[in-house]
Amino acid sequence: MRLEEFFPKKGELPIRLAGFWSVQAMWGFVCMLPISAACNINVHRSKRLGPVAGLALALFAGGLLCEALADHQKSNFKA
Repeated sequence: MRLEEFFPKKGELPIRLAGFWSVQAMWGFVCMLPISAACNINVHRSKRLGPVAGLALALFAGGLLCEALADHQKSNFKA
């Protein structure tokens, strides 16, 4: 799809753009949920992280490692 075809022409409703920005806003909200949950933790009450937090940290580290590996492979790929 060409970029000119994506944007609405004069007199057309920007439904495609509205859908794109709605999905973008939803993705931002979903990505913000763990941070919002972490900010809600009472630091003085909980002294150490539980098994769920450890699992979440391990998943985060694994995802970050996968992203770094994918970025490295992408930078080495010559199309």
